[in-house]
Amino acid sequence: MRNTLQKCLITVGVLLFGIGAWAADSECDAVKDNLITNCGWEFNCWAGWHPSASIVDIGRDEFAHSGDYRGIIHAHPGLEYVGQQGLPVVAGQAYTLSFWVRNTQPMERLQVLWTPDRVDEIVFDLENIPAQDYTQYVIEDLIASTDSAEVWLMFGNALGDVDIDDVVLVPSQE
Repeated sequence: MRNTLQKCLITVGVLLFGIGAWAADSECDAVKDNLITNCGWEFNCWAGWHPSASIVDIGRDEFAHSGDYRGIIHAHPGLEYVGQQGLPVVAGQAYTLSFWVRNTQPMERLQVLWTPDRVDEIVFDLENIPAQDYTQYVIEDLIASTDSAEVWLMFGNALGDVDIDDVVLVPSQE
């Protein structure tokens, strides 16, 4: 019985690895020193992110910015954080964050919080975003004051689904 169970587990592992190998890498996977885990949602889940579970989903179709998958934020009222990651950074180092967003309906707000040393800093705050195809947003000069920081992505009053893909956080070039 034990050998049968081991063979079954090995077979399942091989199958899961094989299925994962069919997924195309996202552009962000090729970025050297990217600190974001699951930057293009190619794990087919929100692994690495701490999402607001009630409004997030995964898409696998031609609407990904790159790769096979993308994160989806469903229509919702109010300002909601949709994903957060704790990051191992270097105190005193500056970082650059970039990500791609697509929304087919207007959205009231897009906000990014940078939280070094447990202090929230609003580093990006865009209001009244019209419907748009994928648009890249870049935020430079995020300074780490300790050896850990968090990035929070927040979306407000989305009238339709919002797609997010290819999130990158890298040390800034001097």
